[in-house]
Parts: sequence; C-alpha cells; structure tokens
Amino acid sequence: MLTCFGPLTFNRLALLPSSREDAQKLKETGYGKIIFPLDEALEIVNLPFKITAPTMLEVAYWAQSSPSYELAAKRIKHARGLEINIERIRSVTNAVGKIVFDNDAREAEKALEILDSGNLIFKESDNNHILYLDTDGAMVQTRQENVQGSTWKENKLGVAFSSEYFSYYYDKKIQKKRPRVGKREYRAYVGDVENFKKHFFALALRNGYGSFRKTILLGDGATWIRNTREELFPDAQQILDYYRLSENISTFFKSVFDKDEQKREDWTEKICELLINSEAEEAKKEIISLGDKLLSKSAFNLLNYINNNEDNIDYKKYIENGYFIGSGFIESGGKSVLQQWLKRPGARWNVDCAQNMATLMAKAQCGLWRQDVVSPVLKFYGANSEQLNNFSLL
Repeated sequence: MLTCFGPLTFNRLALLPSSREDAQKLKETGYGKIIFPLDEALEIVNLPFKITAPTMLEVAYWAQSSPSYELAAKRIKHARGLEINIERIRSVTNAVGKIVFDNDAREAEKALEILDSGNLIFKESDNNHILYLDTDGAMVQTRQENVQGSTWKENKLGVAFSSEYFSYYYDKKIQKKRPRVGKREYRAYVGDVENFKKHFFALALRNGYGSFRKTILLGDGATWIRNTREELFPDAQQILDYYRLSENISTFFKSVFDKDEQKREDWTEKICELLINSEAEEAKKEIISLGDKLLSKSAFNLLNYINNNEDNIDYKKYIENGYFIGSGFIESGGKSVLQQWLKRPGARWNVDCAQNMATLMAKAQCGLWRQDVVSPVLKFYGANSEQLNNFSLL
C-alpha cells in the first residue's frame, strides 16, 4: 500500500512506501526512486499548470460555456470538486484555445494555398442540396491600440450549413412548412478581413463547397462581402439579407420623416413590399420621388445601397426556389459565440485571448468539441490512445 503525504518542504506531494515490499515496487516504478513525486506518478510533470490534459480540456469547456471565469470556477468545483483559481482557469483556457486556433490557422493557410495554386478541382457530384455560407462582422474592445489609436478590433464570424441537414415543421402563422437547420459550423476570427477570408474559405471547403448543386452566400451587403464572393466563391449566388435590408430601410425613413412616425411606417412598408416582390426599379423611383431635400436628411444612401446589391435582391425568385433570404443563423451565432464573452459590458480583451476564447466557443456551439478540441489537445500533450478513447466530455 502506498501512502500519500501532504505538502512537503519543497511544496510537492509525494508517494512514500509503507512497507519494504511497497518500497521495492515504488523503486521499480519510479526508475530507482524511493520518494516518487506525485506529479510524476500522475504523468503531469511535463504538462503546464500541473494538471492532466483531460482536466485542462474540462476546465476550458466550463470556461467557454460560462459568462465569467468566476462562474466557471464555481461550476468546476460543483461538478468535480476541484478548486482551481481564476487565473489558472484563464491560463488553461487560453492555452487550449491557442492549440485549437493554431490548427485552424494551418488549415486556413493550406486552403488558400490550394486556391492560389490553381489546383482546386471540384469533382462531379450528384449532391442536389444547397450549401449556405453566411458571414457578419462586429467590433471587440481590446487592450491594444491600432495605428489610429483605437482599442476596438474587428471580429468576423462565418457559418456554413446545408439543406442536406434540414428538417421541416409546420408554421401555423404563415400556414406553410419551414426548414429547421440541423448541422452547422461556425468560424470566428478577431482581425482584418484579408486573414478572415482564409478561414472562411477553409470553412466552406470543410463543409463541401464545390460538391453541392448550388452555393448561396448570405450577408448584409457590405462591400467586403461582395468582394469575398467575387474572389473566393464566383459561382455562388449572393443574397442580401432581407431582414437587414428592412432594418436599413426603416432607419433611412426614420431620418427622412423624423417627426412623422406614420409616414415612416407607411414608406417602409411600401418599399419593402416592392423589393420582396422583386420590383427594385419601382422602389427606386418611389425613393427618388421624395426629392433631394428629404433624401439629404439621411446620412445613409438607400439608393446606392440598392444599386450596389441589385444582383442580390431578386427575392421573389429566391423564395420560389426555396432559398433562405435572411441571415438569422449568423445573428444567433453572433449572440452565442461572441456576445456571451467578448461583448460583456466593460470587457477589454487581449487580442490573442479573445481569439482563443472565440475559437473554443465556436467549436462548442456546433458540436465539434471532441473532434476539433479534445483530439488535437490530447495529441499535443502526448496523451495515449486509451486517454483519447476514454475521454467522455462531449
């Protein structure tokens, strides 16, 4: 029997033999040592934070799923009886997130290399489903200033899903069947558009881009999204998110008719009705009829917005073909993947830490924790196959 004593003078736990027989066993196990430090017995001597790789993964999971490190500490203690201080939770989570993000970054670079090499070949496929790609941006408060002196950093989020995993339910309100999205995958990047595009393209390839009957790129009509389609997905149909368009129309008329709410509502409804029926030219004529004096009251140029997206607003046709015309999935993803942690009131992030946290949250949200987090982290720390197979968390 081996006896474990408490903290020694050098602040390490050790195993000491309680009999000569145990002393011999310990000597054989510990490469000739009679006093065998507990971290070596647990095979964590070469691991950071002196906890096992599976425990690191569990700490990171609780951290990304909690709105604060304080709450994560309480949940870990309640679930596992482990007391881990907040700073260690932060460090462990960041370490795990970095391993996962570095894997994603290598995948993104490789995807772009294939594209730039001209060797991107799509095999013929009988897949009759539709691949949807959706993307949006937000700003994250950081502790690092850019060249303009601002501490705000761009954060982009992409999502990929296909009609292959749709299920349908009956919507009593519209008295029609509506699709419910099943499998989806998010990819977050804290940084500039050029680097995000690599990750977005890798996300598309990973989810079968090139093997579907149709690819649709949803977005809010920003110039960088249109450029992304032209550069990376020239065969895709871009669709301007109708609900974002409706919001912009409402905001525009709020400025034009700032003191007349009824007129704002009437004009918003009129223009939206024309556009949803693919009558863009008629909608533009109605807007122009307001005259320069009223139009100049809004800083947002609605006419330019419609003109810039004229190839992406044939909503009547899209609806007839059964396409999604709204970006609800990227909106919900933004709330779950980004806002829970990165957009907390008063939060100011180190850029790398923000990226690592966003990466972990994206993996957890789309059910890829075991595949994209557990496997690479255990392998990174040299975990054996038995540890990998026995790891049960998600």
